[in-house]
Amino acid sequence: MVLVFTRDVDDGLISLIGRVDALVKEIGEPKLRAFLVVLGDKSDELSAKLGEIATEKSLTIPLTIAKDGSKGPKKYHLDPAVKTTVLLYGQGAKVVEAFAFDAVEEADVEKVAKAARKAAG
Repeated sequence: MVLVFTRDVDDGLISLIGRVDALVKEIGEPKLRAFLVVLGDKSDELSAKLGEIATEKSLTIPLTIAKDGSKGPKKYHLDPAVKTTVLLYGQGAKVVEAFAFDAVEEADVEKVAKAARKAAG
């Protein structure tokens, strides 16, 4: 599973989500699943933006907004200074790899995609 937490929805993140969504479609559930969780306090604005992105990019993975606002879920201990955190889970729901990005670049997208493919087995 790929779990993406982000504080900002920008072009780099959209590229990352598009690539992860393509992998989910290619590999298929249940081997690979993914979720995006936006950490923000303006849920109406974010909801509209996520809806536009999902429609424009024909995404199938869930794009959600954290009910905990910009702090995010406490159990994940997300660093408030990190813009985007990607967690990859393997068998047994254990984190096998984690990424932290201030800005998501194309090289980062490929690193995550490669690691996600590996985690899916």
